[in-house]
Amino acid sequence: MRGYSVSFAVLDEFADMESAVWTAVRPTLSDQEGHALFIGTPRGIGNWSKDMYDMSLSHTDWASFTYSTADGGQVSAEEIDAARAELDEHSFQEEYLATFLSKSGRCYYAFDRNRNLKPYNDPIPHELHIGIDFNLSPICASVMVRKENTLHIIDEIRIFGSNTDDLVEEIKSRYPNKRIVCYPDPAGNQGRTSAGGRTDHTILRGAGFAIMAHSSTRSVRDGINAVNSKLCNSNGVSTMFIDPKLKYTIETMEKYSYKLGSSIPDKDSGYDHLADSIRYATEYMFPIRQPVREPEFKMWSHKIGTR
Repeated sequence: MRGYSVSFAVLDEFADMESAVWTAVRPTLSDQEGHALFIGTPRGIGNWSKDMYDMSLSHTDWASFTYSTADGGQVSAEEIDAARAELDEHSFQEEYLATFLSKSGRCYYAFDRNRNLKPYNDPIPHELHIGIDFNLSPICASVMVRKENTLHIIDEIRIFGSNTDDLVEEIKSRYPNKRIVCYPDPAGNQGRTSAGGRTDHTILRGAGFAIMAHSSTRSVRDGINAVNSKLCNSNGVSTMFIDPKLKYTIETMEKYSYKLGSSIPDKDSGYDHLADSIRYATEYMFPIRQPVREPEFKMWSHKIGTR
């Protein structure tokens, strides 16, 4: 942007941008002593947006403002109460109360062994719901039973050095004569882990499995929030349970974390594959409704210099 100048810049949902965006925009305001308006929803302590919000504490030419959804007056109290029952406490405070919170590093921070571990002792139903991540090694699947608003994870499948054909055979071996509803990575409609030009999705369909997948990849953050909301919503109600025998699922829930100082999940740990299989299924069945954005903005404004 060298040689380019503006008098006013707006960075909308800037907390989801890289901090380098401001590094590029800042010089363009200097020639005209311009203004900048930062608009967005808090993304937690550790995100660069918190640093920008705090600039008003030490710089007199910065100002910070907080507006909750209720402050905006555009959303009814009934809708806000409905959102509170649907969202986990962390997401509700961020999205509706415009509050900066620390995630303490864990993606699935709402998981608690005392609350979410529960043996599955009922008969296996005819219909099973299976989230699938098409990683080559391991390819992962989470087997779930759905009863109305409740999900119970009853089995985990991890096959190393394998492909989708092998996963199909493993599922059929463990659960013969069952109706299998799969929730795979949407990218599997183009991806191939087997020979012959078949996609991962066509392999699942060829096996007689039903496929429930979005036409395009969804926000990882929204999917993680959906899982946390099932683990425990802001009213303290849990609607996702894990059989205690699923050791790796439990380990994933406790150790799947964000990269230090960011809101990006750490894929180097290896926990993301099973975590993603849970996320794909949960987000599809129980998506998080997006709140009305305008009245819940948290806004920062800054004027460069004085006239």
